[in-house]
Amino acid sequence: MSYVKFFRTSLTLSPLVYGGANDVMLHACDAGSGAETLSYVPNALFANGQMDQAPNPANGLVVSVDDTPIVKDVFTGGQWRTMLVGSLRLGGRGIFALDVTDSSAPGSEGTAAGKFMWEFTSRQDPDLGYTYASANIARLRCNIAPGMGVGSPGGPWVVVVPGRAFHQASPVEDAGHRH
Repeated sequence: MSYVKFFRTSLTLSPLVYGGANDVMLHACDAGSGAETLSYVPNALFANGQMDQAPNPANGLVVSVDDTPIVKDVFTGGQWRTMLVGSLRLGGRGIFALDVTDSSAPGSEGTAAGKFMWEFTSRQDPDLGYTYASANIARLRCNIAPGMGVGSPGGPWVVVVPGRAFHQASPVEDAGHRH
């Protein structure tokens, strides 16, 4: 499907508002009604103990998913998808990606789990620090094979974290080429 067709289809979907909160969750809410359609708890918050601290009111503020997520369209697995990237900011050393192409509320926990793409934490790279500024999604420009995209020069999609960049080929691929 071309990007124009994908974009036109996305105009018919219910608009959502995404927000990280210090309740250890990223929330998705219907922009019209305000009804919550999805909550996501990054696995890193279980690993670093923030999830255990959050329910106890004696702990006061427990920072967790307090960054503004970024949502962009990317070409992955041979098709256009809408990807959300968020970070834990002060809540931990990690970032995560969700496939939010379908804005309808998941019918089950299994459907919601299908939105998970990946998580990258300081366990994979100890140099990853706290992400004070938001991560972003970008496409690197490359005019030589195999970085050529289908139909136009282009390169791999990447997630850029301030002070650190990485490319994980499996979740974000360019026209089926792995880099």
